[in-house]
Amino acid sequence: MIIQKIIGGLGNQMFQYAYAYSVARRKRVRLLLDISSFKTYSLHKFELGKVFDLNIELANENDIYNLIGFQPSGYFFKLFTHPRNRFLKPRAIQSEYGHEWNKHYHNPKGSKYCCGYYQSEKYFSD
Repeated sequence: MIIQKIIGGLGNQMFQYAYAYSVARRKRVRLLLDISSFKTYSLHKFELGKVFDLNIELANENDIYNLIGFQPSGYFFKLFTHPRNRFLKPRAIQSEYGHEWNKHYHNPKGSKYCCGYYQSEKYFSD
């Protein structure tokens, strides 16, 4: 399973979805989108489903909890999903650090909760 955290404007949402869709398709696993950040993010709204005709399945709190082992809110979630925190992360959390293509993110091992913008066409050019 791949759960992709979606945040930002439409352009960022498109990169995040393209990355996660590509990984899920290569691995032949289920793709869920976590749009819960939009509850407190007032700058933009979730627009992928409105602009594009996509078959989107949304993650709920139980989906996220079952993957990462704690509730997808509060201090621990923010700590473990922050991109600069590379050492304390549970294995199921993948936070993109930097904005350059990273071969380790191209084909992650196991189920992942993915955070980041993945702004390189190399992630999904296939």
